[in-house]
Amino acid sequence: MTGPIIDVIRLSSLGDVVLSEPVVSGLRAAFPDACLRFITRKPYHDLFLAHPEIERVGTLKDARRWPRADLVVDLHDRWQTRLYRWLSPASRVYRGRGVVDRVRSVLRLPRRARPAGPEHEAHARAYAVGVTLSEPRLYVTDAWQQIADEELHKGPPLPLVVLAPRSAHATKMWGALHFGALADTLRHSGVAVRSLVAPEEVLDLGRLAELAPPIGLGQGIGVGAAILRRAAVVVSNDTGWGHVAAAVGAPVVSIFGPTSPERWAPIGPKCRVASLSLPCSPCSDHGQRACRMPRRACLDDLPVDQVLAAVRAWLPGC
Repeated sequence: MTGPIIDVIRLSSLGDVVLSEPVVSGLRAAFPDACLRFITRKPYHDLFLAHPEIERVGTLKDARRWPRADLVVDLHDRWQTRLYRWLSPASRVYRGRGVVDRVRSVLRLPRRARPAGPEHEAHARAYAVGVTLSEPRLYVTDAWQQIADEELHKGPPLPLVVLAPRSAHATKMWGALHFGALADTLRHSGVAVRSLVAPEEVLDLGRLAELAPPIGLGQGIGVGAAILRRAAVVVSNDTGWGHVAAAVGAPVVSIFGPTSPERWAPIGPKCRVASLSLPCSPCSDHGQRACRMPRRACLDDLPVDQVLAAVRAWLPGC
């Protein structure tokens, strides 16, 4: 590349990093000859190692040893990223938090729920840095796909439904009992069901671990993405794995309760949302805020049949 060097920064978390991918594609359209580099935390490097538009992936520590960028696109806007972009001749910034939320963050208080509206988080980022929005796309290496296929071929050749039953915040989780009932029904319909969880989360699954045996995450996000790529349907809480699944082209059913699907649902023609859409929702921007109602009706009352109907829309013979 003979054009400018452009660094895109989004340090975390999984879903936010995936939703930053359209900015990369938009920058490539705007700067065809640019050298694009992506800066994120080490666990998320797999998301961009195979990306055809990205020349280099690294952490902030790595990037300080790289040749200086001509333009820094800061999608995180924290003190570490501000310091990095201030050393660059030019920058574009997405500020996802106002002054009040910055103060709440310093005080370790949960962020306020922003009102639901037509603007998705990915739209907001693309607009803020002046690029055209596209659907997020992730790429899987042949090595990751081979590992995933070896894992999946241990079972019978049935349509595969992958469950992502965990989340960074318990307030966003539909619950292992609900996922277990869904898995039990799907298994009796002739479908293979597996759970995509980290090794340390297996003990939290209870009986769900028997109904939907865990797979894959001990070998990294890249292998997890390759597994999702093979799924007939992915059923996910409001969590990063739903965004990964959509970005590799898998049909996704996303379960939403306290957070806003208008702002955070996976993007793409194969994405559906299962939600009760109660008047009290959304009550939290990311799920840190505990439910203020006597009970968490938004998810606890979401029936298995509603999620099952959304899954069967992609598996008509099930």
